[in-house]
Amino acid sequence: MPDLHPDAQTPLSHYHLINGSPERPGGTVRLLHGRAGLAQAAVHWQALEAHAPHIFQRYDFAREWAAFFGLHRNLVLIEAENGRGRALLPLLVEPCGKWPRTSAMRLFNRLGPSRRYHALMYGVRALERLGIRARGTQCRLIGENVFDEMDLLVQGDVPVAELAQGLRRLNCQRLIVDSASPGSQLAQILPQLFGRVFQRRAKTMPLLHARRLQLEALRKAHPRTAKEHRRLLRRGGRIQAVLDRGEASRILRHAFELKRAQQRRLGRPTLYADRRYEHWLLGMVRRRLGDWVHLLVLSIDDQFAACTVYFDQRDCWRGYFTAYEPRFAKQSPGTVLMWEVIERAVEQKLPVLNFGAGEDAHKAAWQDDVLPLISIEATELRTEQAGAYRPVRAAPAEHMAQEARKG
Repeated sequence: MPDLHPDAQTPLSHYHLINGSPERPGGTVRLLHGRAGLAQAAVHWQALEAHAPHIFQRYDFAREWAAFFGLHRNLVLIEAENGRGRALLPLLVEPCGKWPRTSAMRLFNRLGPSRRYHALMYGVRALERLGIRARGTQCRLIGENVFDEMDLLVQGDVPVAELAQGLRRLNCQRLIVDSASPGSQLAQILPQLFGRVFQRRAKTMPLLHARRLQLEALRKAHPRTAKEHRRLLRRGGRIQAVLDRGEASRILRHAFELKRAQQRRLGRPTLYADRRYEHWLLGMVRRRLGDWVHLLVLSIDDQFAACTVYFDQRDCWRGYFTAYEPRFAKQSPGTVLMWEVIERAVEQKLPVLNFGAGEDAHKAAWQDDVLPLISIEATELRTEQAGAYRPVRAAPAEHMAQEARKG
């Protein structure tokens, strides 16, 4: 791990021992590192969850993600607080710098993904052996490739100046956010923290406002899918929620095998090939099944046909993972199972059903709204003298969703 800013002179691994060092009147900043830092942040993080508009900002998600992806060494949490509010910014920190010699870059690439990752993980010394000088750090929000709608955790006003001080301690040269809402807190404050901020469209989340719908009207609007759903259930299909965690684990392992086989046939490498992703989702199911993690299974003639995992966050259900058995493909089991989730959402008058990012045609047919997501790259961290930090009020989730749709 690279050294901190020259005026800090403290190894990053020691920063989790510092409790609330004052940076300015009324404000404090803490850098929490690794497993110990994640455990220290648990109480504050869980307190901020009540104000988090997105399901992926829960502490449980981050803890399981760090455990199964093995990235504790690079994990840094910035806790910032002043008299008006507090915030937590969870980051994955890597050394970054210029690549002075083409031969060094080629050698670095020839290491292969695993050894290349470890070269980054072990920091400056490993890079210098390849002729690479690390000049500062590159920071990403944690949960890359797994979470969407990344954001700060905030209560009250966003302590922008204190967050800037934490980023300066890390000597952050670049901050990357893979997918965030244009109306998120982070998207609002990054122009205050960095001199250059680039945004581009990442993907779109299809939404359905189930509360506005009546069940019969929904079935008339989509007669083909509704008919397939009724026909399959009449012919012996059965949909049930799985509550036993051992059974849920067996079903999900089989579902991941189906996903990997499907991707091999298509010749497309995806995240499903990474066993850590499977273990992460299994960990979430084992800990929170029946609470806010739900698993539905469709059986045809007492044989597994499809399953889906979705998350329940107060006023929103979020579809996350669906797999089906190819030999039942003619019955469209995945579509039928998702239609079951829609009907349940309409019956329960759920405000929003988020189908999750993906290219499935039926999602576009069912949606009545969209939430665009952007990726952000910020560089040229402002100095303390140049930063004109304005207080930013933490916006409720509903307002942020409206702003995202406007964007």
